[in-house]
Amino acid sequence: MHASPPKHLGAKPRAMHIVLRDGGHLSASVFIAVGQALAPFLSSRKGGWLNVTRAQWEFEGIVHPHAVVRDDDIAWMRPVEPDVAVSMPGTVGESHDVDVLLEDRSCIRGRIVVAAGQRFSDYLAAGGRFLPLNQARAADTGEEYGDIAINFEHVKAVRHVFALESDTAGAAAKQAQWEKARKSIEARERETARRPTTDATPVAAAPPSPEEVRSPDRLAVHWLVRIARDAGLLPPDIAEVGPEVTLPELWRAIAGKNDVSDAEIAVLVSTMLRLPRADISRSQRTARDIVPAKVARRLGVIPLQADAASLTVATAEPGSLELEQQLRFVTRLQLKLEVAAPSEIAEALEYFYPAEATPPARATKAR
Repeated sequence: MHASPPKHLGAKPRAMHIVLRDGGHLSASVFIAVGQALAPFLSSRKGGWLNVTRAQWEFEGIVHPHAVVRDDDIAWMRPVEPDVAVSMPGTVGESHDVDVLLEDRSCIRGRIVVAAGQRFSDYLAAGGRFLPLNQARAADTGEEYGDIAINFEHVKAVRHVFALESDTAGAAAKQAQWEKARKSIEARERETARRPTTDATPVAAAPPSPEEVRSPDRLAVHWLVRIARDAGLLPPDIAEVGPEVTLPELWRAIAGKNDVSDAEIAVLVSTMLRLPRADISRSQRTARDIVPAKVARRLGVIPLQADAASLTVATAEPGSLELEQQLRFVTRLQLKLEVAAPSEIAEALEYFYPAEATPPARATKAR
């Protein structure tokens, strides 16, 4: 007697195309709860077996009403129905084009969403047993697969397509330039440390003098502009951005002038100021509950983690005394700052506080 397929509350059979690790192909239906994404569903399976219905192996041509497939034997799976997603919608992060190298030496090219500044190894380690890959296609033939979920046991390497197809010499030169600037700043800091002074402020983040603040050219000594200059980047056109420029606009102006993203500027700022690069995807609800939404929006911060003594927040303005003072007043906790780009902050505010009708993150003049 054949065992009956299991009944799943709130689930219905969804058509799938399954590629097996031995090269075989299987068409079948899988019971998935409405609204559940494929990769998390497969990653959460226990027991090592996947129940399927209307299973048809391509070499056979016979439709089996019910079958079970060993999870480990699946190379990757593609939903046939367009309303079945492979990953949870609304994922916050940066989209990366990648090549996924498989154990059979084939290569699938597609797109993954990784939190800004997060290493691929950390993303893959935390991603479960199946990797969601969007807009997948065969790297050699260009055959399109659509959105798929790949078994990590079948994966040998994941590499960034950008590094293969972009101006790698230019990227390496830029990295070397930033590294040279960082070492130069460290050398100046060591020299300063040998002098009898109590000023421990990093050279790149030193605040302008009162005379400089009152100067018409105050943006020329803005902390972000000074960091860019120390790294060998071109400063923004002060006449073009104007004296009323906001901090996000200043980030964009520097990024645009140097043909880089504001996320790359965030990496530079964190390097120069020796602050961690924020991983906004690890923001904890317990931390967000400490900072009222209207305060987070007004100050442009994303609470990340909290304990009994301290609060870690992501910010695009790590040198702001006003920000530190107000957060300490509201939370009564010591602050730990991590660096994020303004665009990342804005996107995360909309994601974490969607019901808020308060104004967006402050657009004060860049100080």
